Amino acid sequence: MATKKNKKKVLDFNMQSQQQFAWCWAAVGTSCAHFYDPESQWTQCKVASASIEPSPGNCCDAPESLDCDKPWYLITPNNQGSFVTTHIPSSFVIGALPVDKLMAEIDQGRLVAYKFEITLEHALDFNIDGQEIKIPKFGHFVVIAGYESSMASPNDQNVTVYVYDPFSLEKGYSTMTYEVFQTNYKCHGGAVADANSTNGIDSVTGCRVTHSFFTSPLQNA
Repeated sequence: MATKKNKKKVLDFNMQSQQQFAWCWAAVGTSCAHFYDPESQWTQCKVASASIEPSPGNCCDAPESLDCDKPWYLITPNNQGSFVTTHIPSSFVIGALPVDKLMAEIDQGRLVAYKFEITLEHALDFNIDGQEIKIPKFGHFVVIAGYESSMASPNDQNVTVYVYDPFSLEKGYSTMTYEVFQTNYKCHGGAVADANSTNGIDSVTGCRVTHSFFTSPLQNA
């Protein structure tokens, strides 16, 4: 019989709603920067302006432009992304962290971000520079800022995680087991807007964790 041992740690983290369709990466980078420095002056449009290459210009003036409202990164091997811009990068790994390592990061007061690959029932149509492009899948970023476990031997099935998603923040966060987070998370609430679909939305058919991102207190800010 498994031994019970209650343990809970939830960081005082607030996720901003993404201000543009593709700005989950900017919302995560900005929100994490404010967690480590409550006096941070970063905003999502400032992060987008400073992160995207080639430079999109001032995204605070034209946030909905194609140059600004576009997918980007948290951190890449080439040292690009919103975590780099806001001076909180640490490192990243392929796939989901083992649950014990996730808990250790939270215990040390460090946020962990995740990238999902979202697959859709029908490809989304985008007009980019006059070209019609179909996108069957895209990325999405979220943050885990807390956990709760009642067992002495934590595993994916018995650890509940606190997930902060910039796309869906009705109550600030959602909770689920770490197993469900990895295998059955409802990315984008399970659907995305699609003007070409029958009812104006398109179903999410797949959502898998592709990367985990460590964070650290601001470096050389």
